[in-house]
Amino acid sequence: MPLPERTTQRRKERDMFVVSKDEEIAVRVQDKELDVSALGAIALCPDLEVLAIRSYCDRDGVVLLLVTNNPTKTTRVLETVGYQCRTKPVVLVGPLDRRGWAASLEAELKASGIRVFYSYAHQTERGQHYLAFQTEEDDRAVRILQASSTLRGAARGISVPNRYVAVHDNRLMHETAA
Repeated sequence: MPLPERTTQRRKERDMFVVSKDEEIAVRVQDKELDVSALGAIALCPDLEVLAIRSYCDRDGVVLLLVTNNPTKTTRVLETVGYQCRTKPVVLVGPLDRRGWAASLEAELKASGIRVFYSYAHQTERGQHYLAFQTEEDDRAVRILQASSTLRGAARGISVPNRYVAVHDNRLMHETAA
């Protein structure tokens, strides 16, 4: 039985390559044990999809960073089961054909004078790759990345030459295969 036209259209829109300003959810994982993990709580909602994910530890414990297809609902679900959440803007890029685009795109942003504080990626269950960038100028970063010849190639599945790209700022060195 064919899918209804609306469902098919939504899938096509979700599969289209985008660069957009989105919301990142920072989930504070407490020392106390909760009945369900943060990702387990999200998995209970089949309409929620994690597009990018990263975790790190700070002096107060573990923080999980998430970009989902519905940040409002994700935050509500996580807070309902006991997690502390806050949101902030990020630049979301994807879906991409493969991993390895972060360093090249970060270099383009840096060359345009935009500082990237951090970036992270994720491969969804459907095999799509997404990148999230925390920058000092998200709106300008979106415009630069939308015009990026590197990303136009990524959208068409053209690979960047196999080389190493290093992006350096005063606090960190990020080196990855491009």
